Amino acid sequence: MRVLIFAGDLSDPAQQRRISALKSIGHELQIVGFRKSEVGVEGIGTHLDLGRVYHQRLVLRLVRTLFAVLKIHKYMRRNGRVDLIYARNLDMVLLAWIMTCLTWMRVGLVYECLDIHGVFTNGGAKQFSARKLERFLLRRITRLVVSSPDFISQYFAPIQRYDGDWLLLENKLWSGVLNKVRPSLKAVSKQHKIRVGWVGNIRCQPSFDILMKLADKRAFDVEVHIHGTVHEHAILHFQHHIAARENVFFHGGYAYPTDLDAIYRDLDLVWSQDMWHS
Repeated sequence: MRVLIFAGDLSDPAQQRRISALKSIGHELQIVGFRKSEVGVEGIGTHLDLGRVYHQRLVLRLVRTLFAVLKIHKYMRRNGRVDLIYARNLDMVLLAWIMTCLTWMRVGLVYECLDIHGVFTNGGAKQFSARKLERFLLRRITRLVVSSPDFISQYFAPIQRYDGDWLLLENKLWSGVLNKVRPSLKAVSKQHKIRVGWVGNIRCQPSFDILMKLADKRAFDVEVHIHGTVHEHAILHFQHHIAARENVFFHGGYAYPTDLDAIYRDLDLVWSQDMWHS
């Protein structure tokens, strides 16, 4: 099938996993999307870049989504028809649906819900409007994709009254994605400080606070190494805390999955806790 992917963040490793999976089973992909980082999109291949968006700035993102319509319309006229549209996140479903209306495309539309955003649950006019928009679009999709059945039983069925087709696709590592044998556990070297790593989406303030306290209390024998995309709206004064400590290092973003082997081989311990929205 020729699948057109609408991606909310091309720099997101989870999005790249989905692209890789669809390619691996033989689909021909066309990819359009925004990105939240300047790095990490090199391995996707040919795609239409709609520009950068930022965390928590929903109004700006909505405006850019609407302005992207003309850009995508030109792209579609140049690249021809598709068999299926796969959109991750609600704003991408909105953009995809607008495109099908403008181009008179009669094609299946899949909505992958990544999370139930706070705008749907916080009450007030924003919640009312967001739920109305989502309910409108849910009536126009072919299938809903979720990572847990609780998304259906606790939200989509009782609150949004969705009774259409849905698919469970759990957040698990796809087999064969790295084609590497897991290295054996190594002993911590006494020749250097113990290297503690935090790798991934850097957005958990409690985790950050704990690691900074660790760095302060064990400055003589511990280093903290941080790899990934920082959500600066979630972690206060991130750069200030990094600069204030000689044993804390921020290495920026990384290419998924190719950089992971080198990153983890250079660490002794990994901080894997995440209390984001606990």
